[in-house]
Amino acid sequence: MRLWERIYDKLGIDGLRHNKKHLTVCKIIELIKRIEKGESIQEVGISVGRQISLVSQWYRIYRQKGIDGLKSLKQGRKKKMKKPSKDRTKSELEQLREENEYLRAENEYLKKLRALIQEEEKDQPPSKK
Repeated sequence: MRLWERIYDKLGIDGLRHNKKHLTVCKIIELIKRIEKGESIQEVGISVGRQISLVSQWYRIYRQKGIDGLKSLKQGRKKKMKKPSKDRTKSELEQLREENEYLRAENEYLKKLRALIQEEEKDQPPSKK
């Protein structure tokens, strides 16, 4: 709560909004340089309205991997549902074609069986009651 209060004091209501614009790598590097000059991670985080843990993570990645590590960061949340791959769709299409071929063969078999039964009934003399 105190962190939110400090962000509100510094940035106003916009600092508390969830849909903040993503920071570019250049902007993140500027923040890291502020930390290296002696400003605390907390102060830097509050000044841009970001979680301290996120700013700390950027700083740690920068120290370990340099600018390239920051460039490889993915922005935003991971997608919750993956789109079906084309291979899976293709296999479904193949399965449907195979099923369709099987049903056609079964239909032809039943037609021939019905024809044989009707032919046998035709050849038999009518039963007397």
